[in-house]
Amino acid sequence: MLVLLLAVVIGMAGCGGGRGGTATPNVPATTGFTPAMISGKTFTDSAGSFLTFNSNGTFLKSNNSTPNMTWSINTSGQLVVVAGSSTGTATLLSGSLAKGLNYSMLNSDGSTNAGTLTVSTTTGFTPAMISGKTFTDSNGTKGTFNSNGTFLKSDNSTQNITWSIHSGQIVLIAGNSAEILTLLSGSLATGLYYSDLHADGSTSTGTLTVSTTTGFTPAMISGKTFTDSAGSFLTFNSNGTFLKSNNSTPNMTWSIHSGQIVLIAGNNAEILTLLSGSLAKGLYYSDLHADGSTSTGTLTLK
Repeated sequence: MLVLLLAVVIGMAGCGGGRGGTATPNVPATTGFTPAMISGKTFTDSAGSFLTFNSNGTFLKSNNSTPNMTWSINTSGQLVVVAGSSTGTATLLSGSLAKGLNYSMLNSDGSTNAGTLTVSTTTGFTPAMISGKTFTDSNGTKGTFNSNGTFLKSDNSTQNITWSIHSGQIVLIAGNSAEILTLLSGSLATGLYYSDLHADGSTSTGTLTVSTTTGFTPAMISGKTFTDSAGSFLTFNSNGTFLKSNNSTPNMTWSIHSGQIVLIAGNNAEILTLLSGSLAKGLYYSDLHADGSTSTGTLTLK
């Protein structure tokens, strides 16, 4: 049996018109889909899937990993979605963005069905939601959105990545490349489900889960010596002074503020944020240097 493009590509399955999946007849005509109605928006379909129509013409569906799906609107006002050799053509029957868009779908195999697109009501990412927090993505990678606008990713050594929010989307800049994350659903408590438009034009989806670590504590650090990822010895004396084996700067100090280690050397400050780990396994951290650059490393108890 051929698989409906609806199920494979868009999933706009819903209240089918009748036996054989024919569309409901005699529905009031509309002017059809328009780019302004669809472009840049995320919808839920009748099956509960999330559908994102990126403004660059790429298409994402939450339960479909088919690569390079695209969408367009033809001269008849029909929404055309292409996934590989399959094409689905949706005709707008009635409705509005406020109430839902009712459509009929003609699949590649000639079958038809009907459904409703409901625009996502999420207001998007906000600075309060992201700033100063560390998240784990669906691949287990950790990302830290520092409050100064720098961004750290545990599996990425690229320096000077920045983040900002524009129209509710997270924009990550690394050199000349930009990556755009759009919030689809969720919350900090349940996880933030998003679509990701990569610099090369490819797309993916994932979930950001906020890190539950409480950060560094004095009991964790005070009076102990660690080795870092470069092999240097770091000693956090209980009197607040700090020693590093490859650094002769005098009078360095350490303290903890909001779970972050703050290292002071003269007029320079360095901030370490705990991402994961334990004293037994090693403390994985992000490092915001005095010059604004960032890095990651692991402190291993000596």
